[in-house]
Amino acid sequence: MKEIKNLFENNKKFLIIELVFTIGLLIISLGNINSLIFLFISIMVNILFINILKETKRILKIDFTKKEKHAILISILLCFLFYFISLLTRKFIYYWDYSCYYNIQLTTMERFQQGLQSGIYYFLNSTYSASYGNFLSFIPQVIFQFTNKTENSYIASYVLTTIPYIVFSISLFLKTLLQKNKESLFGLSLLTFILLPLLHATSIYGQPDFFGLFFIFMILTLTNHYDFKKIEIGRLLGIFINTYLLFISRRWYIYWILTYYMIYGLQVLYKNRTNKKDLLKILKNASIYIGICIILFIITLHPLMKNIIESDFQGHYIYYKNGGVLDEIIHQIKILGISQCILIGMGIIIGLFKKEYREKTGLFILQTLFIIILFNRIQAMGYHHSLMNVTAYTFFTWITLYYCQEFPRKQYLTSLIIIIMIFNFMNGFMDKNNLFFTEVNLKIPYQEDYEELKEAATWLKNNLNEQNTAYMITHTDQYNPDKLRNIFLPDKTISKYLPYGSAIIGVHPFPTELFTSKYIITTTPFERMSIEYKYEEVFEKLIEEEKFQIKKIFNMNNSYQILIYERVKEVDEEEINLYEKALKEESKQFPELYQNVIEKYKKMNKKV
Repeated sequence: MKEIKNLFENNKKFLIIELVFTIGLLIISLGNINSLIFLFISIMVNILFINILKETKRILKIDFTKKEKHAILISILLCFLFYFISLLTRKFIYYWDYSCYYNIQLTTMERFQQGLQSGIYYFLNSTYSASYGNFLSFIPQVIFQFTNKTENSYIASYVLTTIPYIVFSISLFLKTLLQKNKESLFGLSLLTFILLPLLHATSIYGQPDFFGLFFIFMILTLTNHYDFKKIEIGRLLGIFINTYLLFISRRWYIYWILTYYMIYGLQVLYKNRTNKKDLLKILKNASIYIGICIILFIITLHPLMKNIIESDFQGHYIYYKNGGVLDEIIHQIKILGISQCILIGMGIIIGLFKKEYREKTGLFILQTLFIIILFNRIQAMGYHHSLMNVTAYTFFTWITLYYCQEFPRKQYLTSLIIIIMIFNFMNGFMDKNNLFFTEVNLKIPYQEDYEELKEAATWLKNNLNEQNTAYMITHTDQYNPDKLRNIFLPDKTISKYLPYGSAIIGVHPFPTELFTSKYIITTTPFERMSIEYKYEEVFEKLIEEEKFQIKKIFNMNNSYQILIYERVKEVDEEEINLYEKALKEESKQFPELYQNVIEKYKKMNKKV
């Protein structure tokens, strides 16, 4: 009871501030000042994160020296500099996953502008859907609210809000790792972290998945040197909150959570195996804590957990599944670069031989292997999924850095490591990546045909409406519906009448818009990515049968053309049968995505 009372006393100021904002939130909600609702909630969420850092620092009695504070500030400013140079030098149309979170941010804003109840309902619905939840939208709104709401301003907003949290969280973890208070080593460790290209691979495109690292490093900090012999309410509450928030930030972080706690738990039990009294105490305390956590997870996140368990990700993500575990390991080596892998490999060897690093080294080796094995049962790991391995990669790099301090001419070895990492980072900006360095491209592709695409999008904006909708078959990185839908964002006019489209077999259902749209858009030459080439083959037959005629041609500056066709004959049974025949194989494998969708359309449109 005394510890709970102390916890309350230490967090009294935080609770009072949150209570004041809650009352303010209710007042502006009742007063229909809906434009401020999302802003108030964003401020409250950010205050929560600040308090998580502050409370963890207090519980673990961590203090930063003046030089360490300077190192933290410099690391944050260097990250800011990188992102703002990237933003100022790009001409890029965000599409697919690159525009996903930005669109979620806009939608969340719209829902809260409709009222507090509408916003909360959308939050719960998106969180429970086991897809892209909108929890991460609550962080950057405190800045995004005051911008021009473009994609670039969204990226700037989440960089300004999230980078300090991540750097501070890793700083706390570093303080629990360092055996001695070596300020220079602390600063160099931070530098090696922010120089990891993988860290920035997706965030520069507008995907804030890397914020999960904030929770991961907080979990690592709170569990470091803790073995459940004693119940520490503040520490255990921190572990639960960070685990909970990590889980709802992105569903695939569950692989990190499961693998880490499994290995961490086994290590604690193994370490105390010889002392029966301590072992029984650990088992008792851990069982009570885990039981309470599981109950709270089930009560509050039952729909999300149910969706994850019932969803057949392994069966449907076949397009993203390539090669298996060995290929994934090779892929991770390419992401890191051979130079970084050498530093990591040296860290692993040193960590296994050095007693003070052995426990953590074993944990991170096993966790990384389990993550790769388990995740590859579903699909290959993208850059954002590979963020789960960042803690292991940076830890092994740090060990190499630490060990260099034991050599007589440590400054030369340390300088060599930093130079290698700088070169590795800078290689991400080269047009041709060197195998010795990372394959991660940190240079944003420049949209050379921006003006031509804008011209095509302008025509769509002027001609599409409720009666005259369009569907685009082409679905590659070069040309896809999102580039036309998103070029004028935050203006969503085109998105209302031009859908995202169907391209990935086993993931996207058959697009009945092929039957209902007045305009069909394609390109020449036509390049395939997945199943969309079958739609194109049928469409070409329909053109030959004069069911469509060319309406508009846009010449790109790269020998491509965007072609817009207009339907001149209504869809009939013969046309539908052509698609059914072309998709026979896919319908056998995924009837719910193809055959069933077409059958449902036919039932709803009996005249066909």
